[in-house]
Amino acid sequence: MSQEFSPLVLASLAVTALPERKIVGLTGPQYETEDFAVTGVELADHSTLVVTAPKNAAAGANLEAQYHLLSILNRARQAGDLGFEVPQPVGMTRDQEAGKSVLVHTKVPGHPLTEDELVEHSLARSIGHALASLHSLDAHYFERANLTQLNPKQAWIRHRSLIRSCQDVPAVPRSLLKHWRETLLSEELWGYQAVAVHGDVSPESFLVVGNTVMAMRDFAKAHLGDPAQDLAWFLAACDEEFFEQLWTAYTSARPEADEGLWDRAQLWSELRIAQWLLAAREDKDKESEEAALSVLRDLAEGYGGQIDFTPQPVDRNAPTTVIPFPKLSDLEAAEEEETETIDPGAETSPATETATAENITEVENWGKPESGDWEDPEEPA
Repeated sequence: MSQEFSPLVLASLAVTALPERKIVGLTGPQYETEDFAVTGVELADHSTLVVTAPKNAAAGANLEAQYHLLSILNRARQAGDLGFEVPQPVGMTRDQEAGKSVLVHTKVPGHPLTEDELVEHSLARSIGHALASLHSLDAHYFERANLTQLNPKQAWIRHRSLIRSCQDVPAVPRSLLKHWRETLLSEELWGYQAVAVHGDVSPESFLVVGNTVMAMRDFAKAHLGDPAQDLAWFLAACDEEFFEQLWTAYTSARPEADEGLWDRAQLWSELRIAQWLLAAREDKDKESEEAALSVLRDLAEGYGGQIDFTPQPVDRNAPTTVIPFPKLSDLEAAEEEETETIDPGAETSPATETATAENITEVENWGKPESGDWEDPEEPA
């Protein structure tokens, strides 16, 4: 059950968390998402803190994980290993009525980025540098973080499950299904090293001043996983020139990026549309279902029905397909897999792995998936 929090209630919880601080009023930011309620509070010294309360049990567990992760990221920032600021936790309390933890943290500089601002090349380069900085953090920061890991094999299984679900939807273009299948069967794409990823990147994740990323926020879905996931939104939603500036800055700042990164980012972006479609069908939302199908048809038309999947080197200069893109937090498609169900936002379970220096730096050698696991999608008559 979702619980509502007014700004005044959030301020009172901040007083409980920080009895030594004198809170004198409310200020920005003030907003709500599906999972969290947020307000700023002004202190007597004119500084600002931000109060975040979870609206459901899953968000509460994520918020507690965020507390530890933000502390780690701040240590990395202070050591000069992170190229942007993140909120600094200053207190945590428990809402006794709701039985959930409430986080109080510093306010970071900048304003949330909007899609309309994704124009200037200098901004694209700053975003690329910020993501590269996050993805380059050394494994030792996460040894005791209990951070959920989605390794390459687990990511592959998740993608396969989603594609198989799409095979049951007759309206999904068969050529697009075949392209996704061949992407999965390209072994060279799945030997990457799991790194720290944001997990729910959108423009609002970045706080900017001018065309410079000053901070990142909203780490509720952060985990150790595929860096391509954080690039997918920009690859799908931005124009070619903007993304190529971002890509060049990213790969220059992170030269160890694997050669399959671009292609996996494209797969993540396209499968999020598939996830949107399946969620709309489950909710019987015909308008959203048709919108998602329209995007998938455009993608299939862009491939021309002739799939020639050839992985490209990291420094390639390739065109991208610009498509409307829903936020990950808006998508709640159920994922069913007979062997594993993996949720990067959930607590560690047998299907996921706790982060240690050993399992961050060593990717399991799981081999190439068997092509016999698949039925070749045929074009409908």
